[in-house]
Amino acid sequence: MRTLVSILFVIAFSVSCTKDGNKSEDKNEVFSLDLPSGWHLKNLEGVDTYVGYYQNWWDTISFDCGRMGFKGIDDVQKDANTISFEELKIDNCDAKIVKKKRYGRTYLTAYIDKRDSIHMNRLYTSNPTDEKKIISIFKTHKFK
Repeated sequence: MRTLVSILFVIAFSVSCTKDGNKSEDKNEVFSLDLPSGWHLKNLEGVDTYVGYYQNWWDTISFDCGRMGFKGIDDVQKDANTISFEELKIDNCDAKIVKKKRYGRTYLTAYIDKRDSIHMNRLYTSNPTDEKKIISIFKTHKFK
């Protein structure tokens, strides 16, 4: 009986992992980010969009990818809480990186819009330990 349980465990483990050793739940088939070692992906259950987060020991970069992630790049505007606002291109897509202070927390958000009503992504974090590093990660975004 123990042998059967052991064999079933090995089969279940090998089926749940891909060839490169990453768990299947750690795959992102929609977009990529160039992340330093130590970051891990967690996919969540989204209704209208692909949602989840990348996390290391100190920071979390959440994402909401799809046409329901945000209205559109033109609707992303400065407001009274805006500290910085940068318009740029990321992966040949219109993008904005916004830094806001709200409820005593600092929020960094990258809005990326290919303007095809499909390829839209919102990456965001709060109180990052290294804002420049997080922004540099945002800028590596690429739709697949």
